[in-house]
Amino acid sequence: MAAIPSEGVSIKGEITARELDIEDDDRIGYPDSISYRFELSLVSDGLLARGRMKFRTRCRCDRCLVYFNRHENLSELCYFIAAQKDDIVDLTDPVRQDILLSFPQQLHCKQDCRGLCGQCGQNLNVRQCECIVSSESNAVWGDLDRLDLGSDKQS
Repeated sequence: MAAIPSEGVSIKGEITARELDIEDDDRIGYPDSISYRFELSLVSDGLLARGRMKFRTRCRCDRCLVYFNRHENLSELCYFIAAQKDDIVDLTDPVRQDILLSFPQQLHCKQDCRGLCGQCGQNLNVRQCECIVSSESNAVWGDLDRLDLGSDKQS
């Protein structure tokens, strides 16, 4: 931290997801580098790093299983690093956490994705299938719905 001037310093560059210990999986992949820009400034008890990251991911839709690109722009990132004896500042963990937390629980190729037919597997965004869906096959609880539990009268 001693190498940072009182007016602060700006750093920018690119890093791969693998260097941040983020692995591709069948749901999310990182085909490009992650670009970053941070402004580092000394504060009373440490270092303040403020900045942004931009990257593209290759995602698989949770409804229709089609791959699509998603562009992320994480701005207003802010990290405080407490003063330490080493001059090495490592932002790997907080940066990795912000990247992983930027994704929603469910990834959809589009908001109104119709998904796959439950019978034949046809992607319903591409075309409607010929499957006949009966109301009985959709009513998983059909037998319970037809169960007569007696009248509403109290004894």
